[in-house]
Amino acid sequence: MNDSLGDALICAWRMDGAGGAVKLALDDHPANAPGFDWIHLDANDPRACDWLAKKSGAPDFAVTALTAEETRPRFEPAEQGALVNLRGVNHNPGAEPEDMVSVRMWVTPTRVITSRRFKLMAVRDLRDDIEKGDAPVTPGDLIARLALRLSLRIEPVIAEMVDIFDELEDDVFDDGKSIERIAVTEPRSEAAQIRRYIAPQREALRALAATEAGWIREEDHRIFHEAAEAMARLTEDLDSLRERAMVLHDLLVSQQADRMNRHTMVLSLAAGIFLPVTLIAGMLGMNVAGVPLSDHPNGFWIVSGLLTLICVIELAFFKWAKWI
Repeated sequence: MNDSLGDALICAWRMDGAGGAVKLALDDHPANAPGFDWIHLDANDPRACDWLAKKSGAPDFAVTALTAEETRPRFEPAEQGALVNLRGVNHNPGAEPEDMVSVRMWVTPTRVITSRRFKLMAVRDLRDDIEKGDAPVTPGDLIARLALRLSLRIEPVIAEMVDIFDELEDDVFDDGKSIERIAVTEPRSEAAQIRRYIAPQREALRALAATEAGWIREEDHRIFHEAAEAMARLTEDLDSLRERAMVLHDLLVSQQADRMNRHTMVLSLAAGIFLPVTLIAGMLGMNVAGVPLSDHPNGFWIVSGLLTLICVIELAFFKWAKWI
């Protein structure tokens, strides 16, 4: 079986129920062995999809969920076991953290089948623990450890977003700096994308924490509850970020309106000053008989002085009216 799966089989372990584990050869696994199996597959490989459909023993709805292109966090108990979908931040090279990666699980008392389409560091952490001799003792323990690691890896990403908004607010409210719209819209969009999965993941973990099943220990319930509360705090932080982004966006719109009003006022004042001057200069420049001072030797200087005086009077009036 391992050979037929090839690279589609990422790892397979047999947990002995006491913290130990051995790598699993699926063909040789005895049916009455203690503990449980963990089989982790790459859902991008057709061989994994074929094995899930024909040889895994999972029901059709679970196979569909394990191989789906897109999933949302959920917990769905069934007669034979339970389907669990969770999400974690994307730490793959060249990816954005808000492009959250899913891990899909079909759980029974004797087997946990997981699949992924992109690498997830929380799963890598769990594999490292197993290789170091600290393996989960029940299927519930495996899921609880994974859920807690997902929560711990999401927290720094949201904390970084909070720091970004703190800096933006300091620039605007304390230093009076102007900010660009993209400085607000980008982290606001990232927060919205993460919240799209965090909120349903919170509900899925709460459902797990309230589930009574033989493969979930009391300690696992505590960890599920802890992970759910972490998701709740993160959801609240994301909601707060959304509100802060709206305040900053409104302030940005107000700043842009103020700048536009100032520019409009400058143009209006310039037009108000030069409109009378332009009118007088235009009338004196008409090529008709009877134009005043056209034959006077100092006519240019007299007209220039008159126009200057008009500009001074207008500026004094605008100043008195507090228009400038």
